[in-house]
Order: sequence, then structure tokens, then C-alpha cells
Amino acid sequence: MWENLGRTFAESFHLPEIASHRIVVADEPMWRARAAGEGGWVVCSAHFSNWEIAVAGLARYGRRTAGVYQKISNPLVDARVRAMRSFLYPGGLYSKGDATAIRLAHRVREGDALAILADLRDHRGIDVDFFGRPAPTTAFPAALARRLNAPLFVGRVQRRAGVRFFLEMVEIRTPRTSDRDADVRAATMAIQRQLEDWIRADPGGWMWVHRRWG
Repeated sequence: MWENLGRTFAESFHLPEIASHRIVVADEPMWRARAAGEGGWVVCSAHFSNWEIAVAGLARYGRRTAGVYQKISNPLVDARVRAMRSFLYPGGLYSKGDATAIRLAHRVREGDALAILADLRDHRGIDVDFFGRPAPTTAFPAALARRLNAPLFVGRVQRRAGVRFFLEMVEIRTPRTSDRDADVRAATMAIQRQLEDWIRADPGGWMWVHRRWG
């Protein structure tokens, strides 16, 4: 994990080069065809490998990507980090705040792809099992996808030799019944199950040092 974190930090200074020709996307013809359709997407991931690279795969298909991030307290550092990442988010990179959810929903309505990390501890979310223990988890991706009738995906990035990366995505079925809360919970649980499967397959590829449960 710590080796991956160090590599990810170093790679942050070379993101344009990496994004341009060092990413392989699984089932690329299928995703290219899907991206040619109309309507926005909601795309989740976790802190896999170099997680920032995931959105570069969407850009290949003409999908404008919007993202959300935790603002850094030092304004100079925050501006520098935003500048390094902004080319990956032509739909906007929004700091967390009360109005952010509305802005992100607007971007999806306009046909953009929202990229959001779904492995964060969120006390405003819902408790769902994560590796057998209740974990406060964001329900926003599932709720937004259901509300806007947008497809919901979860993806991961795997590191390959030679500073190369492999990106794969799977679609998460979002129920749309008369019980909104049950639908959102079911889709949120499905996201976490997929993340669990990937973490079990490659534990060292998941970067996580913060408290996740309780």
C-alpha cells in the first residue's frame, strides 16, 4: 500500500503524459459505443492504484467528467493541486459544500459523467456492510442515478509494469420501485460488494489509511 501511495504521488506530476497513452480500457469498443449515446453517467471508484487515472479513460470517449474533492486548507497548495488535475475534469472540479450536490446533478443532467470516490467514511450517508461490519457510506451516487434515471457504474484502476494502467468498469443495477430508500440502499450495497471483491483480489492495490468503520 505505501509503495503504491508513493508512486501515486510521484505520478501526479506526470498526469497528462500518463493519461494520453498509458491506459488500457477493458472492453473498449463496448464502452465507446455506450458513450456515444445521450445522457449523463454516475461513475464510482475507490482509492485503487492511481485512482485519478480512472477519469482519463472516460475522456477518450468524449465524456466530459465532473468531480468532487476535499479542499486543501492552504489556498496556494489547493490552487496548485487543482491546476494539476483540472484537465481531467472539463465538467468542473468542485470542492465539498452544501451547494455541490446541486451542481453535480446539473452536470449529469447536461450529459456529463460524474466521477466520485465511494469508499469514503460518510456520517451523513447510510450504514451498509463493508467486509462484514457496518460502515457509514455515501448514498449519493445511487440516489443521484435513481433520481435522474442515469446509468450507475463502478470502476477500478490496476497498476501495470512500466507506469501503465488497466481500467475496468461494471454497471450497477439501480432498482426503481415505489420504495426509494430501499432502492438506494440496494444499489449502494451493490457498489460496496463490488469494491470488496476487487480489494480481496488485490489488497495492496487499495490505498486506505483512514478510519472506515464506526
